[in-house]
Amino acid sequence: MSETYRGEGCPLPCVARIGRVVAVSLAVLLGIQTSSWADPKGASQAPAATAVDPGRSVRTLAVGANPWVLCGSLSALSSCSLPSFPTDQYEYGFKYNTSEALVANCTFWNVGFRFTNRFPYFVLNDNPLDGTIRLGGTVFYTGTNASDDDVPVQCPAGFWRQHYWSIEANNAIQMNGGNGCYNLDIYCRLR
Repeated sequence: MSETYRGEGCPLPCVARIGRVVAVSLAVLLGIQTSSWADPKGASQAPAATAVDPGRSVRTLAVGANPWVLCGSLSALSSCSLPSFPTDQYEYGFKYNTSEALVANCTFWNVGFRFTNRFPYFVLNDNPLDGTIRLGGTVFYTGTNASDDDVPVQCPAGFWRQHYWSIEANNAIQMNGGNGCYNLDIYCRLR
């Protein structure tokens, strides 16, 4: 009878195989060239991992996420959805103040639409040491009751108004200055 690991019913050879799979998986994740160190007998059945291709995102490898693809623009959003990229199959993102797509949410209330980053980032200050930096982001909106998103008087048709927002004391959201009207590119990735 073979020895088991902590009474879990997994023989010790099973634990060794699991350890090799974890070691090879971590090597792939970290982009380390593997050798027989992952298998004490030097005969691992898993193929050796190769170094991470510099053109690929480590994040994509790490979580197995699908890559972002350019899929439309704000003017193409209809009821917070792009017809060829439905929200039940795709999540949306945008690039604003970053070279990486930020995950976004499109929401609607009684009137209009709002398109904003899901996760806050640092805003409002170019000096992170002076104590005034805040977490927040950017929001694009259209069709709301805000006086500055009048289409086509203030923004051309298909363009949305942009403003920054920040999280203040007691989690209050403060709207801050903006940079005008945009027909921002939207990026999509499979969920």
